[in-house]
Amino acid sequence: MPRSLLPAPRLWLLILSALCLSGCAGVKVNAIKNDDYLALRRGDVLTTGDLSASARTTLQIVGIAEKDCRKDLPVCRQQLADNPGLADENRLSALAELWLLDAMRSVAPQDIRVEAYLESARYAYAYLFFTSRSTGLRALEDRQTQVRDYYNFAVQEALTQLFELYRGKPPSEAADGRFHLQLVHWSLSGTMQEVRLSEGRLLPQELIPAASLSFAGLRNQYRRDGLGAELVAVTRKRVVSSQSAQLPWSETPFPAVSAVIRFPGETGIWGAMEPKPNVGPPRTSS
Repeated sequence: MPRSLLPAPRLWLLILSALCLSGCAGVKVNAIKNDDYLALRRGDVLTTGDLSASARTTLQIVGIAEKDCRKDLPVCRQQLADNPGLADENRLSALAELWLLDAMRSVAPQDIRVEAYLESARYAYAYLFFTSRSTGLRALEDRQTQVRDYYNFAVQEALTQLFELYRGKPPSEAADGRFHLQLVHWSLSGTMQEVRLSEGRLLPQELIPAASLSFAGLRNQYRRDGLGAELVAVTRKRVVSSQSAQLPWSETPFPAVSAVIRFPGETGIWGAMEPKPNVGPPRTSS
C-alpha cells in the first residue's frame, strides 16, 4: 500500500484549512468620491435622513438589520436597551438617534411627538454627561458632535411645540418661580428668570427657532455655539409703535435666548437664558 506523502496530522490540518477558506466571504474595496466622504462619515438622521454609520454599526453588533429597525422602531429600541453586550456610549447615542428619527417622521398627535423629542434629548443628555468618559475626552470625536446636535434639535422642537400646545392657555408661574407642566408620562418644570422680556412679560407671544431665520444686510452675525437650543422670543410684532416716541429708551421685542433641558430623574427641567459673547479671559478650574 502506498504511503501518504504528508503525515496524518498535517493532512487533516490541510483539509480543515481548505474548508475554512472556502467558507470565507469575499471583501471588496471600492474608491469613493471626495464629495461623498463627509456624507458617509457624518451623515445621520438630521443631515441625510438615514441612520449614521455609528448607529448602523451598533445595530450590526446586536444583530438587527437596519430596514427591520426602521419598520418597528419601538421593538428595535427595546432590543438595544436590553442588550448587555453594548457599551453605554453606543447604546445611548443610538437610542437618541432612533428616538429623533421617530419624532421627525411621526404623524401622531403633537403631545406624542413632543414626548419622542424629550426621549431623544434625554438619551443624548445621558450620553454627554453620564457615561464613563467625560465630554472633554471626546471633544474631537465626530459622534459627540452628532449627539450634541441631536440634543439641541430635540430641545428646540420640544420647547417650540410645547409652546404651541399651551398657546392661549399658558401655565401660571408657581411660588418657586417656575412653570409646571404635565405631559403624557412627563413632569416638566421651567423658568424664564434669566431672560429679560420687553414690557415686563413673563412669557413671549411666539417662540421661533433661530435656525429658521435668515438675515440680509448685516456685515457680521453672532451665533452662539455649544449646548442648547437657539430660539427667538417674540413679544411684539413691531419694533416701533405709536408710543415709542414717549419713551426715552427702547428694548428689542425679540431677544435671542438659549434653552436647555436637564434630566435629573423622571422629570425634565428646562431653562432659558440670554446668550452673551465671551469677551473676558477663559475660566480655569483647579
